[in-house]
Amino acid sequence: MVNSSGVIRLKEIQDKSLPADAHYIRRIIFMAECSVHEEDEPGPEEDADGVRIVICMNREGSQRLLQAQYLQSDMAFKRVVCFHEFELATIDRISNTSKR
Repeated sequence: MVNSSGVIRLKEIQDKSLPADAHYIRRIIFMAECSVHEEDEPGPEEDADGVRIVICMNREGSQRLLQAQYLQSDMAFKRVVCFHEFELATIDRISNTSKR
């Protein structure tokens, strides 16, 4: 089992010491059960206790996500050991640019 107490503690400290506009860890979600699809890769046995989702983005990123018409997802990197990461980018149709 991956220990998530460090992330939880970091969020608690952030919530107490920073204004809401400056929060980077937006949400921590625990799902004890989740559906498994046949196309999913088998995960390590440590994942048997459920799924943890940590959403990290600044306030500006949250606002862009809410207003986005187009999203792009990138799962081709691994920065944190024992975690499955992905990144979302919004695509601005008018300026033909993307922002992460």
